Amino acid sequence: MPDATARETESPRPVRPAPGTRQELPDDECTAPHYFLDDPTATELRELCTRVRAPLAAANALDDAWAPPRSRDAFLLNAYRNAQVDLIDIDPHDFGPIGHMGYFRRTASPLWERALDWFAERHIEG
Repeated sequence: MPDATARETESPRPVRPAPGTRQELPDDECTAPHYFLDDPTATELRELCTRVRAPLAAANALDDAWAPPRSRDAFLLNAYRNAQVDLIDIDPHDFGPIGHMGYFRRTASPLWERALDWFAERHIEG
C-alpha cells in the first residue's frame, strides 16, 4: 500500500490520502464512478433503486475530499432516476470545516436542524 506521506512529485499523477487511512488515492481516478451501479452483479440493486419514488435529500460538504458533490451526483442521479432528488451543497464557510465526517461533531447541530426541517416540509398526514 502506498504511503500517504510520499511526496506528490514521486507519482506521475496527483494523489491524496484516503480519509482515515494512509492509502493514497489518485485525484483523477475513480474505479467505480457510479458506485455499485457499475458492478455488473448488482442488477437487482439497480432495479430496486429505480423503484424509489419518495423525495430524497442528498447533502454533501464542499470540503469533503473523499465524497465530493460530483461523486454524489454521479451516483444518486443515475441510481434514483424516478425520485425527486434535492442536491444540497454545504459550504464550510457557512458552518466551519465539515469534511467527510464533520456531520457527527457537536458543532454540526445546525446541519441536522436543516435536515429535520427538510423532512418536516415534506411531511404528509395520512
